[in-house]
Amino acid sequence: MSVLYCWLDLSNKIKTAKSKVKELFTKLDDDTYEYFFTLTESEIKELVTDDKWLADLAKQINADVERVAQRLTVRVRELAERYEFTLGQLTQSVEELEKQVEAHLVAMGFEL
Repeated sequence: MSVLYCWLDLSNKIKTAKSKVKELFTKLDDDTYEYFFTLTESEIKELVTDDKWLADLAKQINADVERVAQRLTVRVRELAERYEFTLGQLTQSVEELEKQVEAHLVAMGFEL
């Protein structure tokens, strides 16, 4: 039974705390609404431009810079893989492979 009384007591405390939180949020909303009427034009402009628009603009610019940097990194890797070997190295590799193919064809009975 003592556990039930403890649970009931805690449940009542939670209900009271939730009620107090709701009351405080309502008071905060009312105070904020009243404060808006005391703002000057320059304070409103500062809130709107500096705190809202400029922050959002900075976030978008950073995202764009990050995206472009990522794209450039991928492109540089592609180019590095594409041009890993010089033309001389590729030509030599082709000549070696041609010789191997010719040897296999001759071994199979083909005449070149």
